[in-house]
Amino acid sequence: MLSAFGRSIPTTLSEVLSEPSALVVWDMQEGIARRSTNIETLLDTIPKLTDAARRHHHPVIYSQHFSAPLEYEDRAWVRALWESSGRGDASAMLPPYPPGSPGWQFVARTAPHPDDLVIPKTRPNFFVGTPFRSVLAARGIDTVLMTGVATERGVLTTVRDAANQGIMMVVVTDAVGSFSAAAHERGLQDLGRLAHLCSAADVLAAWNQA
Repeated sequence: MLSAFGRSIPTTLSEVLSEPSALVVWDMQEGIARRSTNIETLLDTIPKLTDAARRHHHPVIYSQHFSAPLEYEDRAWVRALWESSGRGDASAMLPPYPPGSPGWQFVARTAPHPDDLVIPKTRPNFFVGTPFRSVLAARGIDTVLMTGVATERGVLTTVRDAANQGIMMVVVTDAVGSFSAAAHERGLQDLGRLAHLCSAADVLAAWNQA
């Protein structure tokens, strides 16, 4: 623990995990999470973490990605969707995750409980266009644990932005996943320079000890 400027600042993983925290479940939706190469591991691990978080009174916050009608999207986002769709007929493109669509729905085994918070978003960054930062501030929380899909996309982007938002980040390595093993490993390498990495067992042990 670092003592500086009249405050105690956690420096080790065990110290960070003893802090009041929020658990984020990132994009565990049918159209996104089902494409993860380790989906079965996620479906086993994430409920253990969400159940423990609720028992220990750590808020559980779900992101839910949705797509606005493309005529209301900015040009850069439309171009990115066009690139990812194979550069076909732009006028034939459809928004990938409109609200209410099958792909927008949460995967049942990791779906939120009534007392959890669901925050809709349209970008792969929880701090962009959402009240996520103010929600944390209202609860006096500056430590966040990340789970969900995809490791090198929204998880990494959110973690990268967290330092600018005054948030300490922990990534639960066996509770995040991606659409290929190589992408997942690349994401973890980048995340290791930005956040504490740990296993779900580490988190559960720390919370039980606390």
